[in-house]
Parts: sequence; structure tokens; C-alpha cells
Amino acid sequence: MSGTSPRDDEHCLDLSRLQFYKKYFGKLLNALIFSIVLNFVTGGAFVWVKTRDVEREYFGQDSVTGRLTQMVPLSEPFVSPQKLLDWTVECVAGANSYDFVHSQKQLQRNSQCFTPDGWSMFMEALDRSGNLDLVKKQRLVTSAVPLAAPVVTNQGMRRGVWTWQIEVPFIVSFQGGQGGRTVATQKTLVTLLVTRVNPFESRDGLGIAQYLGGDLR
Repeated sequence: MSGTSPRDDEHCLDLSRLQFYKKYFGKLLNALIFSIVLNFVTGGAFVWVKTRDVEREYFGQDSVTGRLTQMVPLSEPFVSPQKLLDWTVECVAGANSYDFVHSQKQLQRNSQCFTPDGWSMFMEALDRSGNLDLVKKQRLVTSAVPLAAPVVTNQGMRRGVWTWQIEVPFIVSFQGGQGGRTVATQKTLVTLLVTRVNPFESRDGLGIAQYLGGDLR
């Protein structure tokens, strides 16, 4: 009578296990290696994210208007060179364009281009020049246009604040009388110190800290 002994059954089980390991061992090993590599990659990425320098942008909100403004340290230029020069021309032209009726309102509106000290200096210079009195007494209108593009002659840190020195030639025309004819023209070389200011003080983040005008020959 044929049959198998318990010992033969054990050998059969061993053979079946051997076949199972032989069939799946390679796949299990690959899965283990993949898992180890994945853990290393994930861990390395986590460390990289935690340790790298992240450039963050900060914004402040104007309590009156609700306008969000990017906060940039005053030690950084912040604006592009072209925007700086365009802003300079606009502000200088505005500071020298007014009429005998609305001069106070027009000048006050242009004060936003200046720092408080810069505005005081400009108004003192305007009073000394006598131009404002002349416009009021002779009922004139002034307008100013640049004779050439402004030039940045120097720039850098000044007392912890980024500052530009800019020169721009202007011609100021005084008009009045019958037909608004031109009464006189004045060529002047304007030299400015423009500084970074708090964006809540100036929408453009710029302010004229010093304004000097001299005759242009």
C-alpha cells in the first residue's frame, strides 16, 4: 500500500516554500530597495525645504484706504531706474507749474513728491526767487518742461536710506496778458536728492529730500 510519511510531507512543504521564495524574492527585494530610496529622497527634500533661504514678501495695509502695500526695506532701491526718472520729471514739472488763481492748491497737491524737510526747503527757495509773487501780481501762469532727460549722478546709502542724486534741466515759461502770450522764460538746472520713504507716506515710496535750482547757461 503506497503512501507518504510525515517526513516526506515536510520535504514537500520545504520545496513549495523554496519555489515561493524563488518566485517572489526578487520582487520583494526591489520593493524594499525602492522603499529605502524613497525614504532617503523624502527626508532629503524635507531637510532642504527647512534649511534653504526663502525670499518672503511682506505687505502692509493702509488703515484709511485699505490699500495693500508691499513693504520693502528703505535700504533697498525698490523702484526701477526708468520709473525713478519718470517720477522725477513729473514731480519737478508739477512743482513749477501753477497759476495766479490756484497756486496754493496746485503746490500743495505736489507736496506729496517731497519729504517734509524737502518741501519746506523748496517753498523757502520759491519765496526767495520771487516767482510766486510775480505770478500772483501779474496774473500769470507758469509751466515747466524738461530740456533733456534726467541723469542720476550718484546713488547709495545715506544714513541707512537709499538715496539718489539727480540732475535735470528745465525751462519754465511765464504766460499771461492778452492771448496768454509768453512773458518770460527761465532755464534752470535742478539738482535733487531723492530718498526712499515709507510707502504709507508716499504712494511711490519716494520723496525729494533736497531741491536746488540754479541758472542754466
